[in-house]
Amino acid sequence: MVTAAARAMIVAAGVGRRLGSHTQRRPKPLIYVAGRPILAHLLDPLPAVGITDVVVVVGYLREQIEAYLRARPGPPAQVVVQEEALGNGHAVYAAREWLRGPLLIQFGDTIPALDLSGLIAQPTAAIGVTEVQDPSGYGIVDVDAGGRARRLWEKPAHRPSNLAVAGTFYFPDAAPLGEALDGMIRTGASRDGEFWLTDAVQAVIERGGAVRTFPVERFYDCGTVDRVLVANRELLDASGSTASVPGSTVVPPCAIDPRAVIRDAWIGPHVTVTAGARISRARVRDAIVHPGAVVENADVTHAIIDEP
Repeated sequence: MVTAAARAMIVAAGVGRRLGSHTQRRPKPLIYVAGRPILAHLLDPLPAVGITDVVVVVGYLREQIEAYLRARPGPPAQVVVQEEALGNGHAVYAAREWLRGPLLIQFGDTIPALDLSGLIAQPTAAIGVTEVQDPSGYGIVDVDAGGRARRLWEKPAHRPSNLAVAGTFYFPDAAPLGEALDGMIRTGASRDGEFWLTDAVQAVIERGGAVRTFPVERFYDCGTVDRVLVANRELLDASGSTASVPGSTVVPPCAIDPRAVIRDAWIGPHVTVTAGARISRARVRDAIVHPGAVVENADVTHAIIDEP
């Protein structure tokens, strides 16, 4: 049973440098995947588990995220600004007034497939984890035989475990996390100029706090073009999305906004076409076509297409 005090924080302040030109004019959380922005994949499930009190931590291109949040139906999310890009732990600390009581924290560039109601029913702090083949680019967790976290590392040079942090944390009481972050930032305990949330959770563990792991069936770290397109393919497959466009061929699964303009085209499989996109006399497969993008007289495969 979720209490009325359960709240959520989504960290959506990062630049997304690994996505190159795709985040020069669009913040990473607003990149589309399977018909919706990444941020929507995180926000949409929350009301179903009783969470309507939400804060989004913004930074890079924050005006776009703020505008998106204002336009969404339902209870408005609050916004906190991370004034300096000093890591995801610093971003959480920017919203430190929220670090009390039951709190779900999720990263705005990661889409997890998990039992959210089961996670927020946990009696102790819990980290969503998934086994990965190559853990080098993730936060890593070492656990004991009972599933309790013993040690966390952020992108370690040596790989002591293949359990990756899946961008999701839950705290029945977030106050100990706030104390750990406050201590890190007051003492300047950063690594390469950044404060990491995994380091703060490790500090909670070292102070005697119980932190368990929670299995995440699959998660999509949308940090590179290839990973975004994998997420788009797999989530479209799972959704079974179908669409039709008069005068064009659509091979499912595809997510096509009816406000897109499509003429004499072959679309799919695994294509997201957003409102305001224009496609004519073109073949588009395994791709995401963003608002304002134009595809004409072209054969596009395995790509993210942005506005000119």
